[in-house]
Amino acid sequence: MVLPPFQGKGGEKDGFAEGNAEALFLQRDLVREFAPDLLLVMSADHIYRANFQELIDYHLKAKADVSLLCWKAPKSMDVSRYSVLKTEGDKVIEFLYKPENTEERLLGMEIFCCDPKILFSCLDALDQELDELGDYGDHLFPRLTKDHNVRCFEHTGYWRDVGTVDAYWHAHMQLLEDPELLPLDSDEWPFLTDLRFRTPARLEGEGLATDSVLAPGSFVAGKVHRCVIGTGVRIDAGAELDGCVVLEGARIGPKARASKAIIDSGAHLDTALERSEEVQVYSPEPEETEDSSRVLS
Repeated sequence: MVLPPFQGKGGEKDGFAEGNAEALFLQRDLVREFAPDLLLVMSADHIYRANFQELIDYHLKAKADVSLLCWKAPKSMDVSRYSVLKTEGDKVIEFLYKPENTEERLLGMEIFCCDPKILFSCLDALDQELDELGDYGDHLFPRLTKDHNVRCFEHTGYWRDVGTVDAYWHAHMQLLEDPELLPLDSDEWPFLTDLRFRTPARLEGEGLATDSVLAPGSFVAGKVHRCVIGTGVRIDAGAELDGCVVLEGARIGPKARASKAIIDSGAHLDTALERSEEVQVYSPEPEETEDSSRVLS
């Protein structure tokens, strides 16, 4: 059973959750009705390839209450926006959420297997004590770590949290530079995604695409370098893009010039974006016309 985002049924806590711990809490009635022996929780804004059966097998063998998938960060990596684990062996003894300074390198991937009764008992108690449940690291996992047997199972493959604009852009560029980090065309372990039956990507006239990925239904008559071009994107002759992620259905006009940018779904870009060290996000107005657009950075 896969649960969609919960918006409420007319009660005082209607609307989308204000954090992933609250999102779990709002789904508690559905999960309890299903009465699973184990609950596997995953994050929607992470990129990785993992065999969840290995995590489940480890969880059962360890007789854990909660088993977290974790990843060891290199020493050069800033871990201040992640969940960081302090461990003794594979037992989690302290859960540090977005710590300012720490020598610990083991990161919680926000992917875990647990006893649902223990999880929701903890969430029920926290809901009685707090105004907001927030994210996992705010209150839920520190409490679970204090009161229960929380274990970690190390993931040794590729993993990236793409929950910020900068991380989202960098993950695309990283996979363009080194496709072997996470092969997207593996016959043994393919990625199954939202399959759209579209014509093949098309290069026309002097259109040129180098070190780029073009999705089905895209049309390129301009020049793109180190770009990811989404489904149904049209790039007219004269346009030049470098280091851009262009999302589904965007239209890139002949006067467009952009680098280190994310072009949002349905946007119409026909101007030059100023170069910036920061990743720029170009989004359509709510009711964008042929000549109206805005830039968010």
